[in-house]
Amino acid sequence: VNLLATIRYHSTSPNQKKPNSKVVASAKEALEGVNLDGATICVGGFGLGGNPETLLNELSQHPNAKNLTVASLTGGTDGMGVGRLIEA
Repeated sequence: VNLLATIRYHSTSPNQKKPNSKVVASAKEALEGVNLDGATICVGGFGLGGNPETLLNELSQHPNAKNLTVASLTGGTDGMGVGRLIEA
């Protein structure tokens, strides 16, 4: 599953005000309808800078985010970034 492509596809639904916009109102909305079970997720950033913290926090609480493979330069820290996924 290519999560990035799925989120981009999902975020361009015709129900939005700007049909070509890839911007969504929240991380929760970006993950709606995405099958996360067994997904591979690549996380950018270095150390704690530049990580998509809001998306990772939502992902760590998502009920279908199971059996994930996460590729990241860093493991984050307790309670932040990729560390939230590790703890979940």
